[in-house]
Amino acid sequence: MSEVTRRAVLTSIGSAGLLVAITGCAPGATTAVTPSAGLSDAPSTTLPKKQATLTLSIVSNPAYEQIVQEFMKRYPTVTIKLQQTPFSSYETSLKLALASDTPPDIMQYSPGPMHSIIPAGLVLPLDRYEKAYDWGSRVSKSLLNITRTTTEAKQYGIGQLYAVPTGSQTLGIYYNKKLVQAAGIKKLPATLGQLEADFASLKQAGTTPLALGGLQVSAFQLWGGLTNVLGDPQKYVNWVYGKPGSTIKTSAAIQAADAVHRWVAKGYTLPQPNAIPDTQALADFSTGKAAYTLGRNANAAQLTSALGPDLGFFYLPPAKASDPAVTTGTPTPLAISSKSKNADVAAFFLNYLTTEKAATSEWAAGLIPVNPPRANADSADLKNSMYGLYEHVVAGAGISPFANFATSSMLDTLEAGMQGVIAGNMTSEKFVESLQSDWSQTHGN
Repeated sequence: MSEVTRRAVLTSIGSAGLLVAITGCAPGATTAVTPSAGLSDAPSTTLPKKQATLTLSIVSNPAYEQIVQEFMKRYPTVTIKLQQTPFSSYETSLKLALASDTPPDIMQYSPGPMHSIIPAGLVLPLDRYEKAYDWGSRVSKSLLNITRTTTEAKQYGIGQLYAVPTGSQTLGIYYNKKLVQAAGIKKLPATLGQLEADFASLKQAGTTPLALGGLQVSAFQLWGGLTNVLGDPQKYVNWVYGKPGSTIKTSAAIQAADAVHRWVAKGYTLPQPNAIPDTQALADFSTGKAAYTLGRNANAAQLTSALGPDLGFFYLPPAKASDPAVTTGTPTPLAISSKSKNADVAAFFLNYLTTEKAATSEWAAGLIPVNPPRANADSADLKNSMYGLYEHVVAGAGISPFANFATSSMLDTLEAGMQGVIAGNMTSEKFVESLQSDWSQTHGN
């Protein structure tokens, strides 16, 4: 598959695709800007009476038009001009746009380009706004840390805040209630062992348990999710964020790869998963060819259209029922240009997206609001249930970033490695060694 084709497919699986493919951005010769020049430590949290215009640059997502329109209806003194760019060209154009004389006021944050954009001083640190709006009381620490880094942008999870998570994409298991119940499964699995036992029950009943795409990102995302529930999520997070001395050569990472290989070998997946793209896995699940599939909340609308009330969702269960809930995922963060003349107004908009007021339009955009209303994990309503599950996991071990955030080349290493594990051409030990080797080339030993 060509790089252009692969990126197009990644775009189609949701707006979080921006953060799935991390590509470097050449440092260039941009003169560093002083981001905090002329800004007070106590910014205004109210809108000025005079008209203000903001430009918002994001990866193409038509549902964002609703978010913008609802905000402008609530706050008519603010006009937001929406610039939507296809994923394939967004990252490469982001630094050029920010370095120009007419940069966007707000842009969708992506860790890859930020390695050079932040040191160039083109992104405004948001610590003053974090304090003024008390974002820590509404936004999970595990999400805020994804957009926290130093001025050198070499390690994430520490330093200043450079973007606000305005909605989340979390990874979980969609299931077909009819197929699951027909196999005699009466309740959701409380542990990973119970999930695997349910796979066996489904196969015995003549139903393929899992629609898994091994051609692109789903297989390694399944591995990442399993790594988090089988081991210490903090060790995994430290590795992804580039903390010195971190390693992915852990028993949990090896066991997770073993599990993926075992499930394929036992026939728990549709045949030849390495030939199945992520979009096809979702389509196969939606037409009843498998009882479960891996997906994000962005897939809810598509799958609900196909399965209606028969669609359910849960996060990967823990190894032990007493373990804290954890999942992998990413926010859709927005950052502010250091050149913006309306930084306070831009921060007001970012804050709006962390409130319940924006929840309906964020759900329409395929996001879990960071402050979801009326959440109930046991609800029969899918949206309400997903809100409740999100709150439960945030209260537990939190949301861990996707593994490909670790380096600019990790996406390719993960995809090729997991295909080898699935095919039986690479052992689980060799797989995690290849990941650590990639990591060491960027972060050192």
